[in-house]
Parts: sequence; structure tokens; C-alpha cells
Amino acid sequence: DYVGVGPLFGTATKVVQAPVLGLEAFARVVAESPLPVVGIGGVGLANIARVAATGAHGAAVVSDALLAQDIAERVRQLSAAFDSVRGSGL
Repeated sequence: DYVGVGPLFGTATKVVQAPVLGLEAFARVVAESPLPVVGIGGVGLANIARVAATGAHGAAVVSDALLAQDIAERVRQLSAAFDSVRGSGL
């Protein structure tokens, strides 16, 4: 079991009525959750390392991966960026 929390950042993938949570509030949720926490909403290569730095167990990425010219390579880059901080993968 895990919990997905967001939106962390603004996202164009879908209309989200909830306000952007931001990394500071997200880090508090991660620290207090008895379940693994996955960040979602506006996560991409430019910010995934900062998501990992909160202690999150993972990050859900849609647009950044699917809009890349080489989806498989982008996913490898995302995973490597997350792992470079957290070490546990996406």
C-alpha cells in the first residue's frame, strides 16, 4: 500500500481543483505518513530530485515522460535523477 499526494506543482495533464501543495508541505506529509508516499502533479526531470530529497518513496510522472522524444530514455533519466538522491527508484 502507498499514498499518492499532490499536486506538488502546477500540472497541465489534467484539471486539478486542489491548490498546489509545494515541497515543504509535501515533506511534512512524507515524514508523518505511516505509508510510503508518492508525489504527483507536475513532476518532471527538472524537479524530480527535489521530490526525492523530501524522502518520498517515489514520484508519478506523466507529461514529462510521454512528451519526450525518447520515452524510454526519459524514464531512465527520471529514475536516475530520483535514485541519485533517494536511492530507491521510482
